[in-house]
Amino acid sequence: MASLKRAVGAALALAYAAFWRWYGCGSSPISKEEILNTLTECGAEPVHEIAESFSRGTDSGESFLMMNLVKLRDEAYFEDASLKPSWVKTGFDADINYAITLMSVAVPFATHPIIVIYKVSTPLMMPEGNHSSVWTEWDYFALMRYRSRRDAVGIICAVE
Repeated sequence: MASLKRAVGAALALAYAAFWRWYGCGSSPISKEEILNTLTECGAEPVHEIAESFSRGTDSGESFLMMNLVKLRDEAYFEDASLKPSWVKTGFDADINYAITLMSVAVPFATHPIIVIYKVSTPLMMPEGNHSSVWTEWDYFALMRYRSRRDAVGIICAVE
């Protein structure tokens, strides 16, 4: 019985260590040129705007948080109407469809929402690079955890 407990304990410890290795392990830093090349190869648009936002500051290869401010449309809009599911009518429906698609791709990259709040008000500090003074224009915000910038670029390409 004692050897069974030790074996189970060792297996659990190994599983726990493997989980933290997968979840917390960043990657090598990614350069702006690598971001541009990867996004161009996978056909992500707009390449330069995405690359610019992901190459601000110095990349350490470690995990980071991204705050997404979201404004929902009254009616769902799909540039390619053939991609619009029949059940999607409103902007909120389109956002749910996007979340389902994104999460199916993001979870294997250890990316997930930390918090989603459907009430946006003026924060104590404005985020760097923010040019909007009207915080109430947003319908909600989500704080997302990414394992690395390299993974974030991989997620964009996987969704495309």
